[in-house]
Amino acid sequence: MSIESEATKFKTLFKQHLNGAKTAQIRYVSCKAVDWDNRIMEATDEDGLEYYHIACGLGAVVMKPAVGSDCVIAIMEDEESVAVLLQADEVEEILFRNGENGGLTITPKLVEELEKTNDLLEALIQVL
Repeated sequence: MSIESEATKFKTLFKQHLNGAKTAQIRYVSCKAVDWDNRIMEATDEDGLEYYHIACGLGAVVMKPAVGSDCVIAIMEDEESVAVLLQADEVEEILFRNGENGGLTITPKLVEELEKTNDLLEALIQVL
């Protein structure tokens, strides 16, 4: 299942949730394996119950948890097959905005704004 189809399913279920359908359930788990190419992971809770095909994140932020790290996942609409990673105590990689622009701000615009700020600051210093 692709991240897009998982995101679509998550969006649909989340809209149902907002309309009062059901609530998300939180699970504390330990990461057992990560398939970073597909942005999914496997985990086990403290009772030994295994969870498969957990999305490593949705939207702008995707985390690659370290194997063995403690994680918090959300189970949407009581569907064990619709789970998403919310937090991990140890991550190997964080991907912002699907890696576009390195996940960073748009640097040329940032530099332009910083130059304007520096010019204003220099003018203020000269007045003082």
